[in-house]
Amino acid sequence: AAVAPGIKQRYPDRILAMMNVTCSTYCRHCTRRGLLGQACRADLETLIAAIQARPTVREVLLSGGDPLLLPDEEVLRWVNALTALPQLDAVRLCTRTPVVLPMRWTDTLIEALATSGRVWVQTQFNHPNELSPEVQSLAARLARAGIPVSNQSVLLRGINDDPAVMAKLCAGLQRNRIRPYYIFLCDPIAGINHFRTSVQTAQEMRQYLLNHLGGLACPRVVADLPDA
Repeated sequence: AAVAPGIKQRYPDRILAMMNVTCSTYCRHCTRRGLLGQACRADLETLIAAIQARPTVREVLLSGGDPLLLPDEEVLRWVNALTALPQLDAVRLCTRTPVVLPMRWTDTLIEALATSGRVWVQTQFNHPNELSPEVQSLAARLARAGIPVSNQSVLLRGINDDPAVMAKLCAGLQRNRIRPYYIFLCDPIAGINHFRTSVQTAQEMRQYLLNHLGGLACPRVVADLPDA
């Protein structure tokens, strides 16, 4: 449910803020692709007030768009203000820059983000070919700094719906200390039916991964139901 412009709460323990309305890559399968550039960016002071008015909130997702397209000073202004709130256990930066723009993550920025010990990175790798040497270097730097990284893939027909391809991705993520967190069924968005897979394909994918990967490399396979 909308809390304020650019701020939404779907679960009692976490709240999401659209920190930016520009993205580092405009994925055809994105549920927000028609909103970016038009949606309202959240206001930090309003977000803080909303969190403080909801004692059950213990986690904030900074999303968009892509927060990491903003200048370091702006990213750190938000992160420092939020990690200063005692009720929060985690501030999640939801960004595709680790995949498509790893050079965005300077040592100075990583060091500053690591200071609070409560920053997490949520990203989206969809294919093992995305695990480039530059990505692997960034993953190592984030791990050394103590910043956990989780991955949410989208199941895309002809891209990663081969169980062996997805298993290779998940193993590669674990090798680079990126947690394979979720695999989402592709949402029913206009114009992308050719990317969508069946529920049966997703179930078969889940069983294959359970049979071929250890628990740390095995993500949950889920469907995101916007009205649920």
